[in-house]
Amino acid sequence: LLGNAPANTSVGQFDMAIDPISNQPYVATVQAIPTKPLDFFRFNGSAWVALASLNEGNVNEVEIKFNNGGILYETHAFLWGNGSRYVSLNRYTGTGWENLVQPANASSKTATNTSLAFTNDGAPVVAHVGGGVHFSTILTQDNSGLADWATKTITTGGALKPEIIINEMNEVFIAYREATAQSGRLVVVKKNGIAADTSNGWTVLGGGPVSVGTSEWHDIKIDNDGTLYVVYADAGLGSQAQLKKWTGSAWVTAGVANFSAGAATDVKLAFDANNQALVIYVDA
Repeated sequence: LLGNAPANTSVGQFDMAIDPISNQPYVATVQAIPTKPLDFFRFNGSAWVALASLNEGNVNEVEIKFNNGGILYETHAFLWGNGSRYVSLNRYTGTGWENLVQPANASSKTATNTSLAFTNDGAPVVAHVGGGVHFSTILTQDNSGLADWATKTITTGGALKPEIIINEMNEVFIAYREATAQSGRLVVVKKNGIAADTSNGWTVLGGGPVSVGTSEWHDIKIDNDGTLYVVYADAGLGSQAQLKKWTGSAWVTAGVANFSAGAATDVKLAFDANNQALVIYVDA
């Protein structure tokens, strides 16, 4: 156990990231009372040290990540005064948080789900589900200026829970639940590069859904050799956990199918130094 509990109040949501330079863990917590701040802590080797908080109120789905240069970013959706939720993206300066998506310009950036990744040069990319029309988009920040953003439409159907990852060639992959056209099944799309354009330009890997039935939980990762994997719970297969990898032309089962004993929730995927896939989940 690393020190005492970093948060001294009831926590509703949380996330953790490891500084690639110092190897110190950082934690973000959302207090269970929705109007309270978003708090951040760093473990200095002996105790948890509080960092500057964010006070946007009614936050959901917080995520923190370091880019390859060791800079900490944070993204979440928050409830604005007009009753809508918006994307917030922030960069830690060492003493406080620099907001990269200004609320005054947030009208085109409504969001209910957010996911964060980085290009090879360390620029943040946020995938999110849009407002009333619920189409998936990504916002990319050009390093030349904080206001230089582009919106890219993935699908005009309903979409939920996008998870984004970018490989060494700056190819973008997003796994999401296609809520309308594919009856809630898991779809993975790919875009070649991060050019700031508004063209569709997305390819559906495998030509259609990955899952047989609705996918309530999913995660997407790239292994140490550059192979793309998705893990998910498939309602068409008893909601048991499934792990698949992309061969370049098709999705194939990695390991064995239906590897959870019962219905799986909160599935997450990682790869260790030996390129072994590790899956964590709650098993009913």
